[in-house]
Amino acid sequence: MSIHPQFAERILRGEKQVEFRRRPLGRLVTHIVIYATAPVCAVVGVAEIQRVERGSPTVLWHAFSSVGGIERAKFFGYFAGVLEGFAYVLERAQACESPLRLGKVGLPTRAPQAFQYIETRTLDAVLSKASPAAGTMAVAG
Repeated sequence: MSIHPQFAERILRGEKQVEFRRRPLGRLVTHIVIYATAPVCAVVGVAEIQRVERGSPTVLWHAFSSVGGIERAKFFGYFAGVLEGFAYVLERAQACESPLRLGKVGLPTRAPQAFQYIETRTLDAVLSKASPAAGTMAVAG
């Protein structure tokens, strides 16, 4: 999943325990492989998906603002014009020992626009290059 570097860092530090999206993933997934966008342009970690919540932006904000790792104005700007959004509640974030460039360990060669599905063996390869992140993630409300 493509995530801006400042938000990727917050996830790995345990400060951002929810990834907000305007659209749902089309499949049931267990992990988010965190691809930090420019200027990093690399996979920096992995987090498990504990659950997915669906609701209006206002409902999501009330439920997750304290662990969303985003300012109110940016949150509502992101969800402008959307009646419903999705909150991917994360746990057990793991940072890669060093950023993984695309094309390595089975990763795609092109950055995902928003997200891209990967094979289980690629997830396993990324996990083998990661260790528990510094922050402890408590499961959000």
